[in-house]
Amino acid sequence: MTDAESRAAGDRRAAVIRGALWMAASAFLFIVTNATVHALSAHMDTAQIVFVRTLVIVLLGAPFLALIRHMDLSRPALRLHALRITLTLTGTYASFYAFGHMPLADATALQFTIPLFALLGAGLFLGERLGPVQIGATLAGFGGALLIVRPGFADVGWPAISMLFAAAVFAVEWLTVRVLRRYGDPIMIVLLANLGMLGPSLLAALPGWREIGWDLVPAIILIGIAGAGAFITQAKAFAAVEASIIVPLDFLRLPFAVAIGALFFGEVTGLWTWAGAAVIFAAGTIAVRGARR
Repeated sequence: MTDAESRAAGDRRAAVIRGALWMAASAFLFIVTNATVHALSAHMDTAQIVFVRTLVIVLLGAPFLALIRHMDLSRPALRLHALRITLTLTGTYASFYAFGHMPLADATALQFTIPLFALLGAGLFLGERLGPVQIGATLAGFGGALLIVRPGFADVGWPAISMLFAAAVFAVEWLTVRVLRRYGDPIMIVLLANLGMLGPSLLAALPGWREIGWDLVPAIILIGIAGAGAFITQAKAFAAVEASIIVPLDFLRLPFAVAIGALFFGEVTGLWTWAGAAVIFAAGTIAVRGARR
């Protein structure tokens, strides 16, 4: 191996390690966000939690708001941003409701259906061809979701349905982000989306507004910091190395959710959740990798 090849191999290893660490950090921060939603649901309704999370993210990003004017804000771009804001807000309401009303690990496991819904959306709306591998993996993945909800469906009910609905909505949002990346930096796109969500989320929160005690302020700050950090670290992970390498590390969300659920909420994760999550994640990984061939 020549010196140039050795340096290239070293750079490649460093990039993979860097991407893996960013993805692991993203998985952890997403679970911190969801666990905080789980805790705050005892003190606020879903709409109020969505608003305070959005407000904190906008405040954190305030120093960078001036950079929005450098983004492409042409009419096609604005239409896509409006669509993404609508999808993000809808998916956030549905997922926050689910995280507030079902065990943390169960809700997290059902989130792994997002890539499967995205694959279906790409075939239905973007005209992408789905081969037998993608179709079979998608069906298997939804079978994994049934493994999670079936044993305790009478106890889970609407929260599980809400999470699956959120996964479908977020999948469509993923497809819009693929197009929106042509119009600006991913982090600025996230900031612009939260800025657009601020007004509607406030209006939705006002009817059921509850007084916020000082004891809840640390959790509210945490949900904003962790939420913003999760998106930033995820963007950095995808920038460091190919998605096919680091996407499997997103499965770290489940052990993080199990640990936090047990430590802070006394939740015990059953075998059905692990089995269903493994099926969903394996199916999603096979489908996504198969689509790239």
